[in-house]
Amino acid sequence: FPFVVLFDEPSAYLSDKFIDTVNKTRGAGVHALFAPQTLADIEAIDPILLKQLIGNTNTYIVGQTNEKSEIDYWSELFGSYDDIEITSVTQQEAGFSDVNKTDWTGEKGTKRDVENFIVHPNNIKELRTGEFYILRKGNNTHEPIRKVYMRKPI
Repeated sequence: FPFVVLFDEPSAYLSDKFIDTVNKTRGAGVHALFAPQTLADIEAIDPILLKQLIGNTNTYIVGQTNEKSEIDYWSELFGSYDDIEITSVTQQEAGFSDVNKTDWTGEKGTKRDVENFIVHPNNIKELRTGEFYILRKGNNTHEPIRKVYMRKPI
């Protein structure tokens, strides 16, 4: 029967041989969940080890973090989507006051193709205790990134 093993604070015992063993046991139905406090904890052991861990992971559960480079890392890992950014030059119509600014006209503007983050870095910065973003990639599946809430986090 498949089961999951939680490896809390893996920086205390993680090695390339450990990751290799975890990868080999996956075929036997043993799934691993690694829970480091930060990516820097793993990177301090060996930067290649961090790449191995991230590269062999299919589910990411990202919670509150304060380190800017880590926030940027997760936003980039979550990916982006193509969008169109439209700007306009506006002028107030004659005879209207600017109290509510609802009567503005615009005839000039620009349109350009842009890429936007699926999860913007600011959204990761604003996570509170018990809030997480989950990205799950599996065989032949594509699940959208979700923000989840845990009612009673430990």
